[in-house]
Amino acid sequence: MKNGGGMSEWTCKRCNTEKVEITKLTIELIALTLKPKFLSLPYEWENTTCGWVKICPECDAYALGIDMVKGYPVRNKAGEKTRVQKIFGID
Repeated sequence: MKNGGGMSEWTCKRCNTEKVEITKLTIELIALTLKPKFLSLPYEWENTTCGWVKICPECDAYALGIDMVKGYPVRNKAGEKTRVQKIFGID
């Protein structure tokens, strides 16, 4: 799911993949259960006024549950709910 266009807030600066959004509550749940090292999570994600935070599904595939039967819920740029397994075609 590489983004062919120029860089935007929806493009990961690390790998050029289109980001997805995840709720702050889900990030907190992931941090408690998996204790991953997030690679694309914004430094000040806790201070965002919106309930959603952009994250890269490729750089943070483990944190989003790629190794699980059913990963954590996210939404894509179009606002559709999905999971990391569906993004990578392994559902």
